[in-house]
Amino acid sequence: MSKTRIGFDLDGVLYDWHTSVLEYLKEIGKIPEDLSFEELWHTYWNEHINNTQLEDNILGLELLYGNMPMDERTIEILEELREDYEYYFITHRWKNMEQVTRGWLDRYGLLKEDNLFMNADKPLVARELGLSVFVEDRVKNVESLENVLLTFVVDKPWNRDFKFKRAIRINHVSEIGDFI
Repeated sequence: MSKTRIGFDLDGVLYDWHTSVLEYLKEIGKIPEDLSFEELWHTYWNEHINNTQLEDNILGLELLYGNMPMDERTIEILEELREDYEYYFITHRWKNMEQVTRGWLDRYGLLKEDNLFMNADKPLVARELGLSVFVEDRVKNVESLENVLLTFVVDKPWNRDFKFKRAIRINHVSEIGDFI
């Protein structure tokens, strides 16, 4: 019997890239020391960093893509679901981040030869792979995925103000076990 296929976004879902960026920007003095995670990602990013050279520089910094550990609750749910689900990791990360991304997934025993897709059109890849479930945090992707398959949206400051048609909002990826 074949396993049900589930897709995961990385940054904001399995990997805490946004905290990595927050810490980095504070360290190099580009944002106020007292700026919170919520403030950075709800308003400050769009007002001060989005569509700037700094944003391009951040997106291209390899050190931000492999330095954060996977949290224990995420590890536990992935272990719990491993028997019944086949995992695919579909990320919008730039192709030049593939080696560090593979290393991070491999550190947790999640990497297979054909289960990582970089800089990908998520709905297209989801359809081609025959995924049944997807876990995402980016509004644009949730809106296109929720019409194709069961989609979970991990609640984040950047998606909190959006109402989705079908996607199920969760606070943490570990909550998908309650639904599937």
